[in-house]
Amino acid sequence: MIFAFFLLARLLQAISSNDDTVRYVQYFSTEDTDLCGVEISAPCHSIHKVLQDELKFDNQIIVNVLKSTEGDYRYEELTTNINNGRVTIIGTSVDDVIITGTNTRTDALFAVSNGRITLETLSLRPNEIGQKALIYMDGTGDVNLDRVQIKNLNDAFNYFLIEATAGRILLQNSYFDNIQLVAQSLIKIHPDLTALTILTCEFFNSSNLGGSGSILTADVGPYTTIQFISTLFSGSSASGNGGACVINGVDSPVTSVLIIENCQFVQNSGTNGGALYLTKSFYSFEFLYNSFEKNSASSSGNDIYWDNYYTSTDILKNTEKVFGSFSTSAKPRVRVNPYQESEQYENVFPENSANESTVVAVGESIDDKIGVSPEGFKSVLLEADNYSMKSRTIDTYGLSITGSSQLDSYLERTQSSLDEDKYAGYFFSVTDTPDRANNSTLRLSSLTITRYNADDIEGAGFVDLEGGALRLQRITFIVKDHKYNFTTPHVIEHGSRKGGHAVINGVTFTDASFKGSAAVKRTDIGNLLQIENCLFTDLIDNSDAGAAIDIDIYITEIETFKTTIQSTLFRNCTSYQNESIARDGVGAGAISITCSNLQSQSSNADIFNKAEHVEINACQFENNEGNNAGAISVTGLTFTTLYIKYCTFKNNVGKGYSRQRASDVFFNYNSYKQLLDRGDIFTSCKTTSDEPQIQVLGSSDTYHELMRDFFVDLTIGFIGDDDRDNYGRGGPEEPYLSVQKALDESKDHKSKKRSIRIQRGTYNIEGITLNDRTIDIIGVADIDWKESVLRSINTDETNSAITVKAADVQIESLVILAFLPRRSGYAPLIKLDDPTGSLRLEKVEISDPKDSSDKHLTFDKPLIEVLRGYEFKLTK
Repeated sequence: MIFAFFLLARLLQAISSNDDTVRYVQYFSTEDTDLCGVEISAPCHSIHKVLQDELKFDNQIIVNVLKSTEGDYRYEELTTNINNGRVTIIGTSVDDVIITGTNTRTDALFAVSNGRITLETLSLRPNEIGQKALIYMDGTGDVNLDRVQIKNLNDAFNYFLIEATAGRILLQNSYFDNIQLVAQSLIKIHPDLTALTILTCEFFNSSNLGGSGSILTADVGPYTTIQFISTLFSGSSASGNGGACVINGVDSPVTSVLIIENCQFVQNSGTNGGALYLTKSFYSFEFLYNSFEKNSASSSGNDIYWDNYYTSTDILKNTEKVFGSFSTSAKPRVRVNPYQESEQYENVFPENSANESTVVAVGESIDDKIGVSPEGFKSVLLEADNYSMKSRTIDTYGLSITGSSQLDSYLERTQSSLDEDKYAGYFFSVTDTPDRANNSTLRLSSLTITRYNADDIEGAGFVDLEGGALRLQRITFIVKDHKYNFTTPHVIEHGSRKGGHAVINGVTFTDASFKGSAAVKRTDIGNLLQIENCLFTDLIDNSDAGAAIDIDIYITEIETFKTTIQSTLFRNCTSYQNESIARDGVGAGAISITCSNLQSQSSNADIFNKAEHVEINACQFENNEGNNAGAISVTGLTFTTLYIKYCTFKNNVGKGYSRQRASDVFFNYNSYKQLLDRGDIFTSCKTTSDEPQIQVLGSSDTYHELMRDFFVDLTIGFIGDDDRDNYGRGGPEEPYLSVQKALDESKDHKSKKRSIRIQRGTYNIEGITLNDRTIDIIGVADIDWKESVLRSINTDETNSAITVKAADVQIESLVILAFLPRRSGYAPLIKLDDPTGSLRLEKVEISDPKDSSDKHLTFDKPLIEVLRGYEFKLTK
């Protein structure tokens, strides 16, 4: 039998950290036994066999599916109903484990009502005989797909692959390619769905032959939240509207939310709206940093068509929520009905976008398509091939290069360019010009870019940004020939007060060695650097700096200059000195931060130096090693504008020769002790590294408690997963999915006051009891605070939605709905029942949705009942 090491590691983690039932599936020639699946040495043949037995008891079950011993075998499964159980199915890889339905299947492969199913690291393949979706959900359950692949479905299927009438769906890190549907979308959601989140996924070449929206058709309800984040939609087509997605809003939204952020829409086509077809309105609409390239519509709106756009507040004119996107499609790019074609274009794409993109076919030259002295903004699309081009200075023009995908489009310098620049010169140099509208801007997307490191090639790195604008999205940087250490970074941002702005999103930096540099370096005062959803792995610096990111900041009162690093993984990054010199260094494996003053020498006795902000949010540091610190070192002048929030540190090592070292974070001046004592730097972080995890030079304090109390300030939102340790950590960028999860995580940490912050959206609550706690439950604080909704479900004669006992509870800026009809005898919605308990409600609306006849429900019990209590207070 074939057993993957990855799988065994996951099994050990699952067994040691959960009480879930763990079962094993692997197809081989012998028959199942009654006790199959309990041991890895005696797995069951089918997933259905395991689930049929275990779900009788509504268990929480993990099913580990191994590669078949019979070669390229597909697990042909019967329909499995998941009513209240929680099922996780983990394959060894997307190539080894393929799950399909039997030829006799007439219902969904997985039918979910109030349960939960999570699929990881496997492929799904529908059969054309089925009459229902692969996954169908009709209750308040959850469907999560992580690293799932669906591809090469050329049989023109006549049903949705994923359909949900209610509940929540999370798709992340998944891949969909070459899917043909007769008249349906790949995903269909109905108005009672609470949330759909699509995160870091890729959709290629899907087609709806007889309808609208090849990827998604969404009928949004008044409480629905839809989020697309860092996702690629490429080559989708529909005979109807919306080549990629159709999203139908509502006339009277209550808390409905549509967020599209850091996404790419490339060469999609439809009738109205080549990429997106939207209707009606949403309570909140966010459209941030998206790119649209060469989409087309046979009627109108090559990128976006918004029909029946009637709203009391013109959400497209909200420049705080609609900004940073661009288009290279032909005009008209946006059509908003009933407005004229030109009226809303600049609202959607406020940055001056490029002219229409040019396709560079296999065998053609990028340099020929761009030209020697281009003007304006040039945009090229690459097909799946290896391309080369000369180094470029981006000054009097702008340039966008987009590949077909990171796996298919490769870019490197031409040999002549290498010969010319082998001792100096970056691949791309971006320099500031007075008019930034179309100039000094470089965008690179969906590519793998090669850097050489051979005997006769000592050239500089990929991008030199000196005051211009840079956007890297879905890029992998690789190194060819590892003979020498690089003396320059892959990406550098510099230029004093030139206002440079670099956005690096979804980029992989891997397998490179540096000397006196790092993968990314930011220096000089007055620039912006944003790094999100990136991976820094297997990087080395041998001159005692940060191997991943090296940041130089400066004392200033200007708060707009900042560096933000968010939702990024740092793994196996190493920094060291020449080992023949037995003395302590000052570097860290992953990130080094140095603060200086350009004007005069500041004293570190003054801990109130304000500097350019550095924020490190929701990042993960694993197995990094450095001299002073394994993960982060902070040197130079003491400054107060460093924030490390919601980060996780695992097995990092500081290997300094003296006690002045830290496994995770090291500060090189004693004055940082006061900032740490005041709690100004760390917020809700946690660590499993060895002590000392945090160290300040000259101090004997180790601050080991700073990263153990992870549960002070937790966040609830729709981009999270309650069952994963490495995702959904309770921070604003990676929140938990449910209020109950936040309460469970903090149940053993009751001595301090806690807060649970509820992001926009509607969340179910079911029989919450608050006892022995001091806790605030807070919704979104906005101009109109009715954006965070708690929906009561499954209350009965004894259990209220919220019961406060010996606790101090404040509920603020929320809407609480008594969602289900309350039969005679049901308990109150909220109950205070302890002489020492306190309950305060501020800016809270308690109501019920109207029933099908548009009438309010009738209650025979009070909504709030105070039986016993120390304090009860209603405000606003």
